[in-house]
Amino acid sequence: MAFHDIDSTDIWTHLVAGEDILQHHRVPHVDPFVPGGPSAASKWINTQWLADVALALMMRSGSITALVLWACLLATIMVAVPLLPGFRRTSPRIAMLAGALLTLCMVNERFLVRPEMISLVFLVLLHTFLRHRTLLRTSDLVVLFVGQVLWTNSHPAFLLGPVLVLLRLMAPSLQRRLRGQGQRHAPRRAWLALPTVLLATLLNPWGIQLPLHVAGAAFKLTHAEFRQGIVEWQPTFQGPVASDIALLAFVVALAWSFLALWKARHAGNFYDILVVVLLTALALQARRHLALYAVVALPSIALWWSQASGSATQHHALRRRFAGALQTVTLLAITSLAMLLALEVWRGRFYERFGPPRTRGCGISQVDHPIGATQAFFDAGRPQPVFNNLAAGSYLLWADSGRTPPYVDGRLLDATRFRDYRALLHRPGRFEQAAATHRWRAVLLALQPHAPIPLFRHLHDSAQWQLTYFDGSGALFIKQTFAAAAGLPAIDLRRTALPQAPSPPPAQDGFWQRCDPGPLATRGAKLLQLGFPEAARADLSRALQLCPKRWEIGLQLATALLDLQRTDDAVPLVQRALREDPGRAEAWTNLGRIHAARGEWAEARASWQQALDVIPPDPAAAGHLGRAPAP
Repeated sequence: MAFHDIDSTDIWTHLVAGEDILQHHRVPHVDPFVPGGPSAASKWINTQWLADVALALMMRSGSITALVLWACLLATIMVAVPLLPGFRRTSPRIAMLAGALLTLCMVNERFLVRPEMISLVFLVLLHTFLRHRTLLRTSDLVVLFVGQVLWTNSHPAFLLGPVLVLLRLMAPSLQRRLRGQGQRHAPRRAWLALPTVLLATLLNPWGIQLPLHVAGAAFKLTHAEFRQGIVEWQPTFQGPVASDIALLAFVVALAWSFLALWKARHAGNFYDILVVVLLTALALQARRHLALYAVVALPSIALWWSQASGSATQHHALRRRFAGALQTVTLLAITSLAMLLALEVWRGRFYERFGPPRTRGCGISQVDHPIGATQAFFDAGRPQPVFNNLAAGSYLLWADSGRTPPYVDGRLLDATRFRDYRALLHRPGRFEQAAATHRWRAVLLALQPHAPIPLFRHLHDSAQWQLTYFDGSGALFIKQTFAAAAGLPAIDLRRTALPQAPSPPPAQDGFWQRCDPGPLATRGAKLLQLGFPEAARADLSRALQLCPKRWEIGLQLATALLDLQRTDDAVPLVQRALREDPGRAEAWTNLGRIHAARGEWAEARASWQQALDVIPPDPAAAGHLGRAPAP
């Protein structure tokens, strides 16, 4: 799951920041990537500077491959380490393996080449350390201090370190009060652990400003403005649960946690309980925190269940035999499920269903970054100043080694600018006012995974801007006066077809991989989303010719044909999609559109309802159903 092409847009900011530190041998306290140089910049507290340096060094030594393999190693550590305590015990191990599978379902979307991976590993190691140490030895304090210093300079989640230590120290006293068991309080020497980790958080280039800054930033990210504009900070249950494997696994884990806690209520580690409660509260607040819950809370829940199941059967011979047989069957089931999951991930089918769209490998995802559009910007002479969307800012910063300052990037240093930026994407009039104020000469847009459709349509139809590059992953608009003076050719997406995109030779689907039509399918799908069905039809038709077994491309082609009122041509494509995958909601939506075009409204309503009943449902079906005439 971690072995995939780099698709995180934030990685480029970390690489350019780390390279800047290595080149100048200092940690900047002001933003060096702004017009006019650092003297004109605002204050910058890089909360991940040490991780940035590590990433930049890996990039220097081993290029992109080293970064991907590094992410694979960290992913393995964070999932494997919690399993070790359970396997050193005589208690049943099946629950630990089941918990690990649930963990993977929840955390795999965070398997990214980012400093966040380091933070998850630190969290797992700290929690494991605190569970098995009395904190009475000097060596324990040294380990805590060194680990906290490294964590503090690597990722802002380091604030969890002192919190976990405090919970560990409070657990004996709370256990005594609630259960009448254990010590009345932790030994005095153990309490030295708390000032030790607090002191470690101050050993950074900014001193106490860093933890105060992180605490303030954490509070700001709870505001609606950020939560609406950044997917990972949105409320956890904002989307439907049934169509989201991470949320579905989280719901199962929550139910399991209540049952496990009830079974182990007399034997559970009270420190574990406090940590699970804390991480559950965080996971309920924002989707980003699901990973914290998955790598720490889920293994603890599985261990509770294992301990309770083991103690319940150890005194009954018949129960032991039955439990042994049940464990064997369950182990075979879990192993088979894990192998099937691995196969589906390797073939790419897992990401088709559950996302995010990923390609296995150790390179740069050509789809998720505006590589071609950025190169077109360079070829046009770097017309500045430039406006860009968030997904394009980090790559632009890295590709030009910080020489071209982006309007906004993944660091989100200015909350006011971020709020204004979101308004510009959806209000063309406000964008033109800002363009006149800032004198923008170019607009660089990343189109994956979500294109800024209102702004793109406005720029495409405006006489003041000229589309000079488009490939489905990115787009470049140049101010009309500058484009005309530079002799840059214009692209009109309302034409029948775009220039031929480079494509691989025709190939058949294999067991281990699918036929790849190259950028044709990506460009066609994005044209369809942007509302240019004729250009989309041309690209998708060529892609289907190259890979005739890719019926899902044919389904997208059917959508374009229906948009063009070519109903009869779409029928065989939709029928084939329904034969291949009767649970594909988009196919049922298109079938409903075919019935509606023929005046068969009862059949159309039934098809659209079917599109809403399958998992995941198609939101477009709801719109069609709402506009259909009443029966």
